[in-house]
Amino acid sequence: MTKRFSSPFVTLCAVGFFARMSYAMARTPLLPLFALSLGASPKAIGFVVGASTITGIFFKLPAGTLSDIYGRYRMLFLSILVFAFTPFLYYLVTNYWQLVGIRFFHGLATSVYGPVAMAMIADTAGNQKGARLSSFSSITIIGNLIGAPFGGYILNYLSSNGNNSLQHFHIAYVT
Repeated sequence: MTKRFSSPFVTLCAVGFFARMSYAMARTPLLPLFALSLGASPKAIGFVVGASTITGIFFKLPAGTLSDIYGRYRMLFLSILVFAFTPFLYYLVTNYWQLVGIRFFHGLATSVYGPVAMAMIADTAGNQKGARLSSFSSITIIGNLIGAPFGGYILNYLSSNGNNSLQHFHIAYVT
Protein backbone atom coordinates (compact mmCIF):
# COMPACT_ATOMS: atom_id res chain seq x y z
CA MET A 1 0.00 0.00 0.00
CA THR A 2 1.41 3.38 -0.97
CA LYS A 3 0.91 6.50 1.06
CA ARG A 4 -0.11 9.72 -0.70
CA PHE A 5 1.77 12.83 0.27
CA SER A 6 -1.00 15.15 -0.89
CA SER A 7 -4.57 14.99 -2.00
CA PRO A 8 -5.62 15.82 -5.55
CA PHE A 9 -7.21 19.00 -4.16
CA VAL A 10 -3.94 20.18 -2.59
CA THR A 11 -2.08 19.36 -5.80
CA LEU A 12 -4.60 21.29 -7.93
CA CYS A 13 -4.33 24.27 -5.57
CA ALA A 14 -0.52 24.21 -5.59
CA VAL A 15 -0.33 23.97 -9.37
CA GLY A 16 -3.00 26.67 -9.68
CA PHE A 17 -1.09 28.95 -7.32
CA PHE A 18 2.25 28.64 -9.11
CA ALA A 19 0.71 28.69 -12.58
CA ARG A 20 -1.23 31.88 -11.83
CA MET A 21 1.80 33.43 -10.13
CA SER A 22 3.91 32.74 -13.21
CA TYR A 23 1.13 33.98 -15.48
CA ALA A 24 0.76 37.19 -13.46
CA MET A 25 4.53 37.75 -13.64
CA ALA A 26 4.34 37.40 -17.41
CA ARG A 27 1.41 39.78 -17.69
CA THR A 28 1.89 42.63 -15.23
CA PRO A 29 4.07 44.71 -15.28
CA LEU A 30 6.43 42.89 -17.65
CA LEU A 31 4.12 42.55 -20.65
CA PRO A 32 3.27 46.23 -21.32
CA LEU A 33 6.87 47.28 -20.68
CA PHE A 34 8.17 44.50 -22.92
CA ALA A 35 5.77 45.49 -25.71
CA LEU A 36 6.83 49.13 -25.31
CA SER A 37 10.50 48.16 -25.54
CA LEU A 38 9.69 46.37 -28.81
CA GLY A 39 8.27 49.61 -30.20
CA ALA A 40 4.56 48.89 -29.78
CA SER A 41 2.20 51.87 -29.67
CA PRO A 42 -0.21 52.30 -26.71
CA LYS A 43 -3.04 50.80 -28.79
CA ALA A 44 -0.83 47.88 -29.75
CA ILE A 45 0.14 47.35 -26.10
CA GLY A 46 -3.55 47.00 -25.27
CA PHE A 47 -3.88 44.38 -27.98
CA VAL A 48 -0.87 42.46 -26.64
CA VAL A 49 -2.29 42.46 -23.12
CA GLY A 50 -5.73 41.40 -24.37
CA ALA A 51 -4.52 38.62 -26.69
CA SER A 52 -4.66 35.97 -23.98
CA THR A 53 -8.18 37.05 -23.02
CA ILE A 54 -9.33 36.29 -26.57
CA THR A 55 -8.13 32.73 -26.07
CA GLY A 56 -10.20 32.45 -22.89
CA ILE A 57 -13.34 33.61 -24.65
CA PHE A 58 -13.08 30.93 -27.31
CA PHE A 59 -11.46 27.99 -25.49
CA LYS A 60 -12.92 27.78 -21.96
CA LEU A 61 -16.18 26.18 -23.06
CA PRO A 62 -14.54 23.61 -25.35
CA ALA A 63 -11.93 22.86 -22.65
CA GLY A 64 -14.60 21.85 -20.16
CA THR A 65 -16.43 19.83 -22.77
CA LEU A 66 -13.22 18.12 -23.92
CA SER A 67 -12.43 17.21 -20.31
CA ASP A 68 -15.82 15.48 -20.15
CA ILE A 69 -14.95 13.51 -23.29
CA TYR A 70 -11.20 12.81 -22.95
CA GLY A 71 -10.79 13.03 -19.18
CA ARG A 72 -9.77 15.63 -16.67
CA TYR A 73 -6.20 14.36 -16.25
CA ARG A 74 -5.38 14.60 -19.95
CA MET A 75 -6.69 18.14 -20.20
CA LEU A 76 -4.95 19.21 -16.99
CA PHE A 77 -1.70 17.71 -18.22
CA LEU A 78 -2.04 19.60 -21.51
CA SER A 79 -2.61 22.90 -19.72
CA ILE A 80 0.28 22.29 -17.32
CA LEU A 81 2.58 21.66 -20.29
CA VAL A 82 1.53 24.99 -21.81
CA PHE A 83 2.03 26.75 -18.46
CA ALA A 84 5.44 25.15 -18.00
CA PHE A 85 6.96 25.70 -21.42
CA THR A 86 5.41 28.90 -22.77
CA PRO A 87 7.52 31.23 -20.60
CA PHE A 88 10.59 29.94 -22.43
CA LEU A 89 9.07 31.09 -25.74
CA TYR A 90 9.22 34.71 -24.53
CA TYR A 91 13.00 34.35 -24.72
CA LEU A 92 12.68 34.11 -28.51
CA VAL A 93 10.59 37.28 -28.91
CA THR A 94 12.20 40.10 -30.88
CA ASN A 95 9.13 41.91 -32.23
CA TYR A 96 5.60 42.90 -31.30
CA TRP A 97 3.76 40.32 -33.44
CA GLN A 98 5.69 37.43 -31.94
CA LEU A 99 4.62 38.69 -28.53
CA VAL A 100 0.96 38.75 -29.61
CA GLY A 101 1.21 35.15 -30.82
CA ILE A 102 2.84 33.90 -27.66
CA ARG A 103 0.28 35.73 -25.51
CA PHE A 104 -2.53 34.11 -27.46
CA PHE A 105 -0.92 30.68 -26.97
CA HIS A 106 -0.18 31.34 -23.28
CA GLY A 107 -3.88 32.10 -22.79
CA LEU A 108 -4.62 28.48 -23.68
CA ALA A 109 -3.13 27.41 -20.37
CA THR A 110 -5.52 29.41 -18.23
CA SER A 111 -8.42 28.68 -20.57
CA VAL A 112 -7.97 24.97 -20.01
CA TYR A 113 -6.61 24.72 -16.46
CA GLY A 114 -9.21 26.84 -14.66
CA PRO A 115 -12.43 25.17 -15.81
CA VAL A 116 -10.98 21.66 -15.83
CA ALA A 117 -9.46 22.01 -12.34
CA MET A 118 -12.78 23.31 -11.02
CA ALA A 119 -14.60 20.41 -12.68
CA MET A 120 -12.19 17.97 -11.05
CA ILE A 121 -12.69 19.62 -7.68
CA ALA A 122 -16.46 19.43 -8.12
CA ASP A 123 -16.13 15.75 -9.06
CA THR A 124 -14.14 14.88 -5.93
CA ALA A 125 -15.30 17.35 -3.26
CA GLY A 126 -18.45 15.56 -2.14
CA ASN A 127 -20.35 17.78 0.29
CA GLN A 128 -17.53 20.35 0.32
CA LYS A 129 -17.92 21.65 -3.24
CA GLY A 130 -18.53 25.27 -2.30
CA ALA A 131 -15.73 25.39 0.25
CA ARG A 132 -13.22 23.68 -2.01
CA LEU A 133 -14.08 25.72 -5.11
CA SER A 134 -13.84 28.99 -3.20
CA SER A 135 -10.56 27.91 -1.58
CA PHE A 136 -9.12 26.98 -4.97
CA SER A 137 -10.21 30.32 -6.41
CA SER A 138 -8.71 32.25 -3.49
CA ILE A 139 -5.41 30.39 -3.71
CA THR A 140 -5.05 31.12 -7.42
CA ILE A 141 -5.89 34.80 -6.79
CA ILE A 142 -3.10 34.90 -4.18
CA GLY A 143 -0.78 33.59 -6.91
CA ASN A 144 -1.85 36.54 -9.08
CA LEU A 145 -1.29 38.93 -6.20
CA ILE A 146 2.26 37.71 -5.58
CA GLY A 147 3.24 37.25 -9.23
CA ALA A 148 2.75 40.83 -10.43
CA PRO A 149 5.01 42.58 -7.91
CA PHE A 150 7.54 39.73 -8.10
CA GLY A 151 7.80 40.22 -11.87
CA GLY A 152 8.30 43.95 -11.32
CA TYR A 153 10.96 43.26 -8.70
CA ILE A 154 12.88 40.96 -11.07
CA LEU A 155 12.80 43.53 -13.86
CA ASN A 156 13.85 46.30 -11.48
CA TYR A 157 16.69 44.17 -10.11
CA LEU A 158 17.98 43.36 -13.59
CA SER A 159 17.96 46.99 -14.70
CA SER A 160 19.36 48.80 -11.71
CA ASN A 161 19.78 51.99 -13.75
CA GLY A 162 16.11 51.98 -14.84
CA ASN A 163 16.80 51.16 -18.49
CA ASN A 164 15.38 47.84 -19.60
CA SER A 165 16.99 45.90 -22.40
CA LEU A 166 15.54 43.04 -24.42
CA GLN A 167 17.83 40.72 -22.47
CA HIS A 168 16.31 41.89 -19.15
CA PHE A 169 12.83 40.91 -20.36
CA HIS A 170 14.09 37.56 -21.65
CA ILE A 171 15.71 36.76 -18.29
CA ALA A 172 12.60 37.85 -16.38
CA TYR A 173 10.36 35.58 -18.48
CA VAL A 174 12.67 32.61 -18.15
CA THR A 175 12.73 33.18 -14.40
